[in-house]
Amino acid sequence: MILFEDGKQAKVNGSKCAKTSEFVGYFNVVVFTPDDLFFVKGSPKNRRRFMDIELAKISPAYLSYLNAYQHYLKERNQYFKKVNFTQKKDDVYLSIITDQMLDATLQIASRRQSFIQQINARAKKIYQKIAGVDEEIDISYRTFFDVDNTTKEELIEYYKKQEDRDYKFAITNQGIHKDDLNILINGKDAAQFASQGQQRTIVLALKIALLQYIYHEIGEYPVLLLDDVLSELDVSRQNLLLDLVSHDIQTFITTTSIEGIEHEVIKKATKIEIKGRCESCKFDGVTKVASKKIRITGLPFRHEPPTTSLWSKDGDVTNEDGYALFGKWSGGSQKLTYNGVNIPAGTKMSLAYKIRMRS
Repeated sequence: MILFEDGKQAKVNGSKCAKTSEFVGYFNVVVFTPDDLFFVKGSPKNRRRFMDIELAKISPAYLSYLNAYQHYLKERNQYFKKVNFTQKKDDVYLSIITDQMLDATLQIASRRQSFIQQINARAKKIYQKIAGVDEEIDISYRTFFDVDNTTKEELIEYYKKQEDRDYKFAITNQGIHKDDLNILINGKDAAQFASQGQQRTIVLALKIALLQYIYHEIGEYPVLLLDDVLSELDVSRQNLLLDLVSHDIQTFITTTSIEGIEHEVIKKATKIEIKGRCESCKFDGVTKVASKKIRITGLPFRHEPPTTSLWSKDGDVTNEDGYALFGKWSGGSQKLTYNGVNIPAGTKMSLAYKIRMRS
């Protein structure tokens, strides 16, 4: 995948892909980051994204159905907004796009349910092995209809009954775009009753189950990326994860320190150590990350008076080491702007460090 300032281009063995979607699945990767530790208590959007990304990797058909669903959902919502403005209904048009949306709905829901059932069967066993105690987890797919026993005709009738509400709010109120996962521990909602350690164990079991699932489906393990996650796990969970990656799984690990980690995987691994500090740093301003630049995302902007440790008083936003940040800060009005556009509080920032190392 090659990134340009005005877009991106995908190639497989030197040949260009006509669509970026054709690139999906050629190089399977499972990523484990500290953000994944919020999987249990986080937004349903993240859990839907998990299902969609992992299924799209191994099933081009799933990606096609997902794209179709999103297209017809958008068309349907635009129709309701138009009617809300013009007060002119077109029942035939609504029936056509609803029918096409439901074709994709049935395919996606069936695949999501099957995927989660297989992940759950593996994760249950892995969790008990990690936890070493008499605890049981259960992960199930939650949608707005009975996937096994609902026909398309029944869904059409269901959506007809929902039309008054959809017209009122000018949006499709029900659909697989609101799906979620039920995650239970000993029969109780894990988001409410699981401890932080239990939630981390659930996520770790889920990731290991995903590796096994992909291997079962395509006959080879994906590449595993562990991005600064070892520091978030206790020694027993570290060892279990590293035990796994020692078996035929190509793994990349980033960490601030390997001190105290005595596992054989770490001892045998090829190590690349970066020392020194950034002397000059510059915001890239585009999605492309060029050679010798490091992109760091996730720093939230908040409306508050700038401090010497984070913001400059006016002009380019920098921290105390002179790293240029996203845009310009105006202390008087307490606004952050980029290319003349105000950046709302809570926006996740991006930094691209152009580095020159000094030993």
